[in-house]
Amino acid sequence: MEGLHQLLEPQPNAILYASELAAFFNRSKYMESLLPYVTELLDYPPQVERNLRTGKSKVMLPSVSVMGGSTKDWLTTPYQIPL
Repeated sequence: MEGLHQLLEPQPNAILYASELAAFFNRSKYMESLLPYVTELLDYPPQVERNLRTGKSKVMLPSVSVMGGSTKDWLTTPYQIPL
């Protein structure tokens, strides 16, 4: 998530391409914040702020689309996000 946020800071328009969504949104511990972050971006908020290791960072007017593919089974199985 942190790397994506840093890429969007200077250029907030992007298409995220994932040939396999299950691999892109994997359930690894270090990737657990990616799905909620991308979901927030897809709501097209006026800005997204994060506290990163390098300090506070803000993306203004993010415009992000996701283009990806997967199997019907993966798409219809609820994504389990630990609370």
